[in-house]
Amino acid sequence: MAKTVNTAFGVQNVAEVVCSFFNIVTNLYITLVHFLGDRALSCGESTGLVLLDCLPWSVLSVWRLVSIAQSSDAVVQEANRTEQLVNRLLLLLPSAGEHRGLHTSLQRFAHQLGSRGLTNSAAGLFTIDRSLLTSCVAAITTYLVILVQFGLPDASRQANDVRSC
Repeated sequence: MAKTVNTAFGVQNVAEVVCSFFNIVTNLYITLVHFLGDRALSCGESTGLVLLDCLPWSVLSVWRLVSIAQSSDAVVQEANRTEQLVNRLLLLLPSAGEHRGLHTSLQRFAHQLGSRGLTNSAAGLFTIDRSLLTSCVAAITTYLVILVQFGLPDASRQANDVRSC
């Protein structure tokens, strides 16, 4: 059942993670550029307005990423917990007598749980778990540094053009 749900929502998970990632990078970049003094991008808005415009969207996108990763990780942990409980139950039930059919069914279920380790992925592109959050933080930081570095020469060139007028 978990694999069916994972398959059904794989493309939606990719879309959610990519949109959240893009939204975080864009809004944080606009905020950073405003604080670094490039007025061309912020259209002369005050710092409060820029924060009011960008920060709620960034927080919402971070919340979406965290909730996706946490819920996926919780499902995997529950599957592992279920496997442990089934194995404990197998140790408690006698394999012979009136519980023989139940014991056989539990053995099959324990084997199925153990052989197919549950992982949630986004359409097979990447695994969705807590490590997704650290990967996103690293990628967002990298993109922001690159965007700011590419944007700074334009800002200094614009400042020089304004001074020369």
